[in-house]
Amino acid sequence: MSGYTITETYQQVSATARRYGRCPECGARVTRSRTITNTINPMNRRPDGQVKDYSEVRADVQAKADRWQPTGHDLLHEACAVALSPEDYESYREPL
Repeated sequence: MSGYTITETYQQVSATARRYGRCPECGARVTRSRTITNTINPMNRRPDGQVKDYSEVRADVQAKADRWQPTGHDLLHEACAVALSPEDYESYREPL
């Protein structure tokens, strides 16, 4: 059986988070969105070791989407981000 590759495709579950804010430079209204995804697969398990079903994975994905918030340079208006110097642009990054 050497030389074979087995590919498995799992059902993907996704949720889109959309947030609105103001550009810190010019005050323009900006919209940011992220798509959070996960799959229903045998490695995605509950604490008791059972495989999560669709509703459990969906709840996890939705919880991650609800917690997501754009920060720092994510809120910069595109025209402002281009006009800033690299040093000023980096000042909008969140500290690690």
